[in-house]
Amino acid sequence: MPSERRGRQLTTWVQVNGQPVQVVVDTGASAGLALASDVAQRLGLLSGGGGRALQSFTFGGVSRDRLIQVEAVTFAGETLADVSVQVFPRAPMSPTPDGLLGLGLLQGRRVRIDPATPQILLGSA
Repeated sequence: MPSERRGRQLTTWVQVNGQPVQVVVDTGASAGLALASDVAQRLGLLSGGGGRALQSFTFGGVSRDRLIQVEAVTFAGETLADVSVQVFPRAPMSPTPDGLLGLGLLQGRRVRIDPATPQILLGSA
């Protein structure tokens, strides 16, 4: 899976309903995919106003998020259908990424991160 360094963070690209989003690979995030609310809005994911309210506990404290369903998420050449996506408010004046790719989407795969290239290698578990 192609990736690049952004400071100390490792980023990669995913497609949400066919639209590209650069996300930080966060092996400490339990959610599969989380997007900043302004990114979700730009992608047209919040137009129905649906979803379920939830709280997240992060390094920055408690966040009031929404859990929505999207038709498809594609990464590493694989497309997953009907995916739950967490939408979080972007903190003002914060270098918050557009999104996070967490363990929920990496589960069931063998993940090897090669910091020298940088590259994320995914395989069957």
